Amino acid sequence: MKRLIISTAFTLTIIILYQFIDINLFAIDLPRRVSAELFKSLRTDPGVETEIVLLDIEYIDLDTVKTYIELLESFEPKSIGVNLCNIEDTSEILNKYLSESKNIITCDCDKNSNKRTSGILTPKNEITHFKTDKNSYFELQLSDNLNGLKERGNNKERINFRGTDRYFRAPLSEIENIVPEVLKDKTILIGFLRDSLVTPMNYWYGRPGDNIGDMSDAQISANIISTINRNEFINEVNPLFRVLIILAAGLLCTVLIRLVRTKYNVVNFLLGLVILIVLNGLSSYIIVFAFSENYYLELNEVTVVLIISAIVSIYWNTKSRQGTSLQQSL
Repeated sequence: MKRLIISTAFTLTIIILYQFIDINLFAIDLPRRVSAELFKSLRTDPGVETEIVLLDIEYIDLDTVKTYIELLESFEPKSIGVNLCNIEDTSEILNKYLSESKNIITCDCDKNSNKRTSGILTPKNEITHFKTDKNSYFELQLSDNLNGLKERGNNKERINFRGTDRYFRAPLSEIENIVPEVLKDKTILIGFLRDSLVTPMNYWYGRPGDNIGDMSDAQISANIISTINRNEFINEVNPLFRVLIILAAGLLCTVLIRLVRTKYNVVNFLLGLVILIVLNGLSSYIIVFAFSENYYLELNEVTVVLIISAIVSIYWNTKSRQGTSLQQSL
């Protein structure tokens, strides 16, 4: 019982530490590696989004952009969203046109505005969630399923990402060459499609250090709108349930190593290593299974918990055997 209490205390301490210090052992941390691959390779590839079109401003003079947007409106799209927040240049002509238009929704670049992007940017330049507490956010104004979103009752949601190849994308300057049916009754997002932000679709996502961006803000907006319109929400596993899983893994590791102990230290070490690997693999399987059921479960602490539980348990077994041997010799 004493060992189980100590193991529980160790586990809870590690979970608390992770709230302040991200101990990233990516090279040996299988659950973390699995979590990093969920959107990229551990699920059924989502279909092509046919209702959203991305138009890249590229390096067009912004005064000219107004002309292209006027032409775009003649194709009768369902809605047009413009995000110029990652463009340093400005144009009074374009700004005046956008502010006076009743058919175009413009993303406000002011971080304190209620009409800014709903994407939540972390200090690591990563975006995984979006805010849902105000209907005035840029993406929410362009969405059709706000009732479904509000019924969930969350202040933020996890973005269900598609790859960049799942959206029709073209240069704004080539709009005259696009088949009208591609644009008619569609949601059009216009922006500078520079890969400046990091998402779970990034090859290096989850690894230590700074990562190069893999999506632009307009592409992330497209993913947010798709998540809402297609009702493809991902449920977050209850934090208490997550803690219970981590506690169970640590306690199970302690109990199993105790049960299989032998009089040989080398054998005890190898058995402890096998138990650690098996439980780490089981934790990873639970993550994948939960995701297949539309639940996101993060168990980043499990590897550290299992390593410490295994080391302490093997030490206890060795110390216990030495004590028994000493008593027998006396």
